[in-house]
Amino acid sequence: MMTSLRLFLAVNTSISGRLPSEMGRMLNLQNVLTESSNLSGAIPSELGKATRLVQLSMSRNLHSGSIPSTLGKLINLEDLVLYGNALTGSIPSELLLLTNLDSLQLYANSNLTGPFTCPNFIEVCEVSCRFLSECRVLE
Repeated sequence: MMTSLRLFLAVNTSISGRLPSEMGRMLNLQNVLTESSNLSGAIPSELGKATRLVQLSMSRNLHSGSIPSTLGKLINLEDLVLYGNALTGSIPSELLLLTNLDSLQLYANSNLTGPFTCPNFIEVCEVSCRFLSECRVLE
């Protein structure tokens, strides 16, 4: 196990498969960037254990399933970028706990819904509502 790993970068690659759940045990991990790769499957809920994460950017992949509620434990997270996947279900209300969040990008996941309204979410996290525009949160 690479316990000292701080950056996992796999952008514009042809890697495929699932992101390993063991990444949640990488306690020094601060940045995960996997944009425009061929990663698929569910986002591992174990990522919620990597509490030093500042940036989780997994856009334009083939991720499916729901956004894990455990991501609400990532108290240092500033950027959560999950647009352009096939994510479904409710946007977890636990994301309201991410008080350091500057950027939340969930668009192009047309089957996401939210238990809260966009204005309430902005009050807590001061996140721009435009990143949620293609989700059903704004109904």
